[in-house]
Amino acid sequence: DDTGLSPCVAVGVWARRMGSTSRARVSLMLVLAVLRLGACSSPEDVGLEAAPRVPSEFGSALAAGSGRGWCLDGMNASGGACVSSVVDPLRLDRPRSLDWLLGATSHEAVSPRRDWRDGLGFVKKDLPLDDADVAALLGLDGTGFSAVSTRERRRAVVNSARHAWRGYREHAWPKDVLAPISKTGVEWLGVGLTIVDSLDTLLVMGLTDEADEARAWAASDALAFDADKNANVFESTIRVLGGLTGAHGLGGDTPNGDLLKKALDLAEKLTPAFKTRTGIPIMDVNFKTGDPHHPGWTTKSSLAEAGTLVLEWVALEAALAENENATVGRTLRDDGADSPRDADEDFGEPDHEAIQMEYGFCPQGGGLKEYPVAREHGVVDESCDAEDETTTETAEETAVSPSRRTARARSTLPALAGRGYVRDIADGARRAFAAVSGAMWETTHDGLVPSAVSFGTAAFDSTSALTLGARGDSFYEYLLKHWLHVGKPVGGEASYLRAMDGVLLYLLRRSGGDNNDPTNNVDGAGLSWGLTREPRNKNKPKQTSPSARARRRRWFEEPEGDDGDDAESGETTKDDASLCISQEKCETTDAAEGEAVEPIAPKKPKSSLGLLYVAERVGGVSGSLVHKMDHLVCFLPGVLALGHSEGLGQRWGGGDVGREGLAAKALTRLGFASDANHLDVAIELARTCVGMYASSPTGLAPEITHFPNSGLKEGGVGKDRVYKNGDGMLVKRKDAHNLLRPETVESLFVLWRVTGQNEWRDAGWAMWRAWELHARVRSGGYSGVDSVLDSGDSGADQRDPYTNGIKQRDANRIDKMESFWLSETLKYLFLLFTDDPLVVPLACFVFNTEAHPLPVLRRGVPDGRDCVEQVAREHVEELAKMQGVDR
Repeated sequence: DDTGLSPCVAVGVWARRMGSTSRARVSLMLVLAVLRLGACSSPEDVGLEAAPRVPSEFGSALAAGSGRGWCLDGMNASGGACVSSVVDPLRLDRPRSLDWLLGATSHEAVSPRRDWRDGLGFVKKDLPLDDADVAALLGLDGTGFSAVSTRERRRAVVNSARHAWRGYREHAWPKDVLAPISKTGVEWLGVGLTIVDSLDTLLVMGLTDEADEARAWAASDALAFDADKNANVFESTIRVLGGLTGAHGLGGDTPNGDLLKKALDLAEKLTPAFKTRTGIPIMDVNFKTGDPHHPGWTTKSSLAEAGTLVLEWVALEAALAENENATVGRTLRDDGADSPRDADEDFGEPDHEAIQMEYGFCPQGGGLKEYPVAREHGVVDESCDAEDETTTETAEETAVSPSRRTARARSTLPALAGRGYVRDIADGARRAFAAVSGAMWETTHDGLVPSAVSFGTAAFDSTSALTLGARGDSFYEYLLKHWLHVGKPVGGEASYLRAMDGVLLYLLRRSGGDNNDPTNNVDGAGLSWGLTREPRNKNKPKQTSPSARARRRRWFEEPEGDDGDDAESGETTKDDASLCISQEKCETTDAAEGEAVEPIAPKKPKSSLGLLYVAERVGGVSGSLVHKMDHLVCFLPGVLALGHSEGLGQRWGGGDVGREGLAAKALTRLGFASDANHLDVAIELARTCVGMYASSPTGLAPEITHFPNSGLKEGGVGKDRVYKNGDGMLVKRKDAHNLLRPETVESLFVLWRVTGQNEWRDAGWAMWRAWELHARVRSGGYSGVDSVLDSGDSGADQRDPYTNGIKQRDANRIDKMESFWLSETLKYLFLLFTDDPLVVPLACFVFNTEAHPLPVLRRGVPDGRDCVEQVAREHVEELAKMQGVDR
């Protein structure tokens, strides 16, 4: 035509001039056909040199990238692959594929990390800031500090990790933990705890030299579990077993699988503790003798110790299954199928086969070893010579006991060559988890169980506290995380939702107003909702006193007009007869302050209600409230947000109409909309946790915070002296220490991933600054802070730990750097400031309670790499932009 354009461009121009949608579709098909058939002989035929001759409809698109050929549907005009920054003549903005991204980033300047599928990120890591740069950051005023970029924040956190590692490496290697003030190492388990616990943090941050050093030590004979030490099963599991298995799952193992071998070594040493009737482990095991025993101060296990093991043990079992030598021993089902453990099986009570393997001192002699216990027709054969690793079964033996050949397995990994192991090595941890989580459904527990439990009977000590703090916390965390880890089996989330409803109904409170009373307001019978309600015991005398009626009421239910007093933590408090749930205005008098209380609007929170917190109860759900909250409880906002991101907790009450009604009343009393979800509560609770930091003179949170309804008042002497820490919070001097704990930062990280709100990043950035100012030790490492109420300020220049001789206030320091500072706190801070969607994506990894990322399972084996690749496919455009190859 008279435009002088080549045929393919002319067709495109014609298509743009069409007036109807149908003709445009036809013209588009023609354009694609022409391009694919090669009608344009070369990229130059549609080159941008021809732009001046192109009608104005195309002008701006063509001017964008001189010298590039046009690109449609992944092909250029000559039929070759597209190059980056090409122009689509029809401006179709087609989604680009992962294959395109990998091709566009194939040259060195923009290439991704080679190990990106392991979950360590697509974008190459930045170098950490040097110490002088960190000092400059700390010298900024508030506005300047808040304006620091995310990238610089991330680099500053890596500097902190390198400083912590350097202090440990120079003064404590290879002891368990660093004492930074005295510059020495401290032993506990005798397993190089900081090395193992920190390895996956070093991998995630890209501190390659440090990670190589840690891996080499952990893979060597230096790491052995043979010391004459009483190892706590819980701590050894979450820190060491989790650390080794987590590093393996991130691709951080040696080619031979040495870290997985060490994890198996540890598991076999801990196995004697699980040889109980219930599977609930005895608390300690002596590494050298194999003797399981409780410490002298108790004969019971804690809820956390019983219910916070299943993630790590199942992850180990799955990693072994992934590398199992199928030619030696297959997992045979009853129907003869050859398949790994199914997710639904993995979540529930394990099957007990005819052969169980015992580990300990053989009844017939022979020392500490593993041996089979055959149960044939109810007869227990504890012959230590029944089978060993080299025994080959005869056909007759297999016919008599088919499960005998499936009880043990071998691995393809060179580090485990020739070694047999128990295939279902997580059996004990599963049994323990099933024992304690099953008790949540009993009527008298109503979703919350006491913090002490018998390992022999799984009976709970009703006098122990209902708490999400010390001795209970991580069990409630694992109710969600175990379900996520094994592939979200249908119905497996029910226990988690039941527990969270229990938290709402019995433990959540506000620091202001009188909405928290009375305290003993729930009867111990008939506490379940809906179909789970049990009939009242007709033989039980009926309670009719006003105080009895108050105890039968949940705290949020309609008052009956009585004015009974209820004891709470030794204090007498006012009944809740004055509370309103209607939208009509009501006015009452607070007994403590004598101020009018405004009605609670059901659709929005009222700031006059104060801070949201999680209290404790002593004596079960009908027991007395204790208005204190451990810092440990600050894991809960993150768990609630994580569950919400998986579609859980859109409404409180678990779908039961009666339960949802009770939950709606409770939410209204707390100042929420009646239809608030788990995320709404998570955000409010996280703000309380952040406030524990922001309100203190040091910017650091105390170990325990008390609230006004406890009856505590400012004043006193010695360790029991009470201080005010901001509005609505009180701190005892003996609880004012900060141990570098991670729980709040963990919740900030999850909330950032779920909501994308900068509020959480800014809060974490302020916390990092406070730790740098008050915990960093110049010679290396970080110390705990003895009192967050003592800032030590007598001049601004003294707060710079890098210059001008800061006064190292040893008297306000705790001479210990816990291994979780590197394993958890700094890792979560780094992840909080990480934008790369392929750095440990939450869809693909579940963090154990020590922040070790464990790959999610699909049909019983880790699915981490495939999952990360799927996440990459969903974020191609974002990754392209980060690599500089976006449109």
